[in-house]
Amino acid sequence: MEQKKMLLVELDEKGIHTEVKGSPVDIMCMATEALKISKEALEKHPNICPKMSVKLMDNVVDTYQTEAHYGKEVAAFKAFLNYLNLR
Repeated sequence: MEQKKMLLVELDEKGIHTEVKGSPVDIMCMATEALKISKEALEKHPNICPKMSVKLMDNVVDTYQTEAHYGKEVAAFKAFLNYLNLR
C-alpha cells in the first residue's frame, strides 16, 4: 500500500512553512497524534515529571487557541505573563 505524504514542513531563512494535504478529519487526526507523541516524549525526559508534562502540553494548546482567536501579539503577551507567574 502506498502511503501518501500529508504533511510537508520546510525550514528556510524566512522561518518554518507547512503544507497539509488531506481532509479536515485527516488533519485533526495528525494534530491529535502529534500532541500524544509530544506528551509521551516529555514524560520520558528525566527532568520533567508527568504532572509538568501535562502542564506544558496544556500551555501549548492554550497558546495556540489564544493566537487563533486573538492574534500573535495577545498570545505572546499572555505567554509573558505566564512566564512571570512561574517565577
